[in-house]
Amino acid sequence: TGLTGARPVWGAGRRVDPKAVIPLDQVAPAHQAGVAEVIGEATFHRQGKPETFPCNPKIYLGLLNEPALTLALWRDLSPTPARLRQVAPGRYQGTDGAGTTATWEFVLRSPRLHVLLCDLDYVGPRGNARLEGRIVLAIRTGFFKEVNGEPWVQHDIEAFVNIDSRGWKGVAATVRLIIDK
Repeated sequence: TGLTGARPVWGAGRRVDPKAVIPLDQVAPAHQAGVAEVIGEATFHRQGKPETFPCNPKIYLGLLNEPALTLALWRDLSPTPARLRQVAPGRYQGTDGAGTTATWEFVLRSPRLHVLLCDLDYVGPRGNARLEGRIVLAIRTGFFKEVNGEPWVQHDIEAFVNIDSRGWKGVAATVRLIIDK
């Protein structure tokens, strides 16, 4: 797929061929099956609209490849309870400060395509709601220059979410019916 702006697609019962989404043969071998499972069995799927903005490609790729640096810059602009740490090369663990913790890893990195595999855990404020899931994010990027030489970036983000917790699939199916109307 390219840089397209499709509306959300809710997955219950709809199968997507993972090979049509990303080049699985380029994904780190240890993660190919997990990525294929999340994409193929997604509880829901969201294709973001392309965003285009002026930016030096080296700065963009630096921020994309170093999430801890990106969060540090974000925290300089606005207070946030989010925390993030690198736990291994290309692997990060963080919390949003509101009950969600996640561990994610870059399983494919190229200038035009980044694929992340994420394990997510959410515990509600009173501890009575718990959600576990996995997410695959595919970030597709294009680079170009305006006629005046100014560099621009266009990217889109596609998310595949597989909710593993019991009971949440029913909620997701209900939400899908509302959204699809």
